[in-house]
Amino acid sequence: MSTRNALWWIALFVWMGMSTYWHVCKIKELCEVPVPATPATMVPVGVKPYPLRIQDADSLDMVAKGNFGFVKSGAQAEMGLVRTELDSLAGYLMAHPGKELTVVGYYTSIETNATSYQDLGIARAEEIKQYLVGKGVSVEEISTRSEQMDSLPFTLDSLQGGIDFIFRDSGPKIE
Repeated sequence: MSTRNALWWIALFVWMGMSTYWHVCKIKELCEVPVPATPATMVPVGVKPYPLRIQDADSLDMVAKGNFGFVKSGAQAEMGLVRTELDSLAGYLMAHPGKELTVVGYYTSIETNATSYQDLGIARAEEIKQYLVGKGVSVEEISTRSEQMDSLPFTLDSLQGGIDFIFRDSGPKIE
């Protein structure tokens, strides 16, 4: 092989290497690996979570850094960004025995319900209810219901939100 051919082969391999680098790193953007987030703070790329707000008249007003996360057609909540507020909500309900809470779970008509509940909204609300009951809140103080809302914002097959809280005074208990 002559020197002239060797230079062409070297140029070909340099061209192939640079093209591969450009395609993988610049076009597909796979070279700069981001540090993976911990499960407590995972939010899909490109999704700016709107904060969860839990409000009861003038006596309670909490705003979380994030919101609940659900995969499309899933009932298991990612509560990492709202766990502190849920714990505070449990404390608030235990400190105010006259309060009743309704947890509303939202779902869409395009989601598939693979749970034993009648719809995904109830399944999502029941998971939050079970979390609060596990923190010491009485089962009688929490009810659940669902609501179909086809305008729920799914981003990358992920739902941010999907849960709402409604407070009411139960009034004096008759014994």
